Amino acid sequence: MNQPAPPRVVYEFVTYRPENILEVETSADGEVNIRMARDNLTAQRKAFLVRELAAEGFIPEHYAYWSDSEMMGVRWSVSTDHVKEWPGFRQRAEMRARCVIAIVFSVWVAFMLAFVLRACE
Repeated sequence: MNQPAPPRVVYEFVTYRPENILEVETSADGEVNIRMARDNLTAQRKAFLVRELAAEGFIPEHYAYWSDSEMMGVRWSVSTDHVKEWPGFRQRAEMRARCVIAIVFSVWVAFMLAFVLRACE
């Protein structure tokens, strides 16, 4: 008798400090695979993230009690295959560009005003 394949649950998270996109995959047998778009998480941050995911119920509860050195059962990998586009990347880039342009324009106006006032004296 063939049994159906165990269900696979996939969650996607975005972290902003440091910027990363995480895809957390949990299988029915309790294995956890975490794919990151960038390899910028320290071991301490990874352990905190695993405990937080377990506390929130995204991965099995027994991971909430593991320490930094006992990360067995959690497989970390770096891959950009699951990333389509960084959420909000274009909006943040445009906002930063506008801020830079506004600051440069303000400084230019201040210099021109100072130049005109000095010339009038």
